[in-house]
Amino acid sequence: MRISIARIALTAAVTATAVAGLAGPARAADAAASVTSPYCADLKAQYTSDYNMFLKYRMLQLNSKDPALRTYYGSLASRYFTMYQQGLAVYQATC
Repeated sequence: MRISIARIALTAAVTATAVAGLAGPARAADAAASVTSPYCADLKAQYTSDYNMFLKYRMLQLNSKDPALRTYYGSLASRYFTMYQQGLAVYQATC
């Protein structure tokens, strides 16, 4: 579900940039500033949370003795790291 939220956020950012670009350079900055303030805070909170979950599952993977659990924790760590990268990319592109 988080991946789809990141895709929606990226689509919204691209759309907002395109609409702001049509309005002209002066209005583009105003439109971007008014839309992204709480949005940027939410994006940062989300990618920070994803990074913390990545660290949690990476540590569980490294400390686990059971091979099945190591694989399971590794897949979760990989998934959260991918979500972190996507969230960070959206944040850097829009904020």
